[in-house]
Amino acid sequence: MKPQLSFFVAILLTLFSCQQYRQKEVDRLDITFLTTTYIKTTPVKDQGEWPVGSLYAYLSWIESCRIHKGDSLELSPIYLMRFLCQEEITMRKHPNFQLTPSDAAILMKNHGITLYNYYRKHLNIRPEWFIQNQQFFASHPEQLDIVLDTAFGYTPSHIMLYGATYTPQDLMQSVWTDLSETSFIHPKQIAQDDNRILIDTMKDLLYQGESIIWYGDTLQEGYSFPQGIAIITDKDSPTLISTASRHLHAMHIIGIAHPSPRSSLPTYDSSTTYFMAKDSHGTNNRREGMVFLSEQYVRLHTMAIFGSVDF
Repeated sequence: MKPQLSFFVAILLTLFSCQQYRQKEVDRLDITFLTTTYIKTTPVKDQGEWPVGSLYAYLSWIESCRIHKGDSLELSPIYLMRFLCQEEITMRKHPNFQLTPSDAAILMKNHGITLYNYYRKHLNIRPEWFIQNQQFFASHPEQLDIVLDTAFGYTPSHIMLYGATYTPQDLMQSVWTDLSETSFIHPKQIAQDDNRILIDTMKDLLYQGESIIWYGDTLQEGYSFPQGIAIITDKDSPTLISTASRHLHAMHIIGIAHPSPRSSLPTYDSSTTYFMAKDSHGTNNRREGMVFLSEQYVRLHTMAIFGSVDF
């Protein structure tokens, strides 16, 4: 083997082994968390293969807000996904079905909302199929409604709740009751250079009983849904929030936790505070659908947080 080629192969093997080591560290960590702050929420749901984590996190956040007000209801993400699909295919030149929590708020404002038990269905169709057939639907718009009714179900015109009848718009307005004076529709984005303010704000809101929507990068070596943790795995990781996130996803932050004394801690992540996030990929992980984000991971990979108060 030529010296130059041998050197190149050695470099590739070194890089591969380093990445494997970091990923294996996440897999072998045995961390038990002690939750010190917890906000009541609804059961974990599963977004499947649709990139709509923001929508699920947003509705989960509303549900916790209503629990705090004394209500108990679950809202239907599938209902809003139907209208998202319709808008993406008919109004966007290059649909991708990705949205922010603010987009989810606008979607709900435009189309109302219904209850989870009124509109729930396991989707057997992928978003890529709609993208591949966009040109067909452009020339046959009536066919899109037929496909949406078949895939998602017919949208209900009325919903019964607590002995009263609501339209989807009526229910949306009712859900927003007592939240209209907050940053509910137009949530505030934490500036990316306010790194310390970000963490302090998140802690303060959770201590006050206010849950948060976290919007950030989950396509990192230290992020593991099967293990239910997100940590820093590189000693050279920067200390400022990344502006080059590759995969933005939203989760509902509902608590604060700390590793128990007997836990095996990460090599490069010295965080003693973790944020308990309710994900939307089902409950088939070590922590029944939850993911614990280390404070250092949050510092580095948060793009924005959204809450019900001005912060």
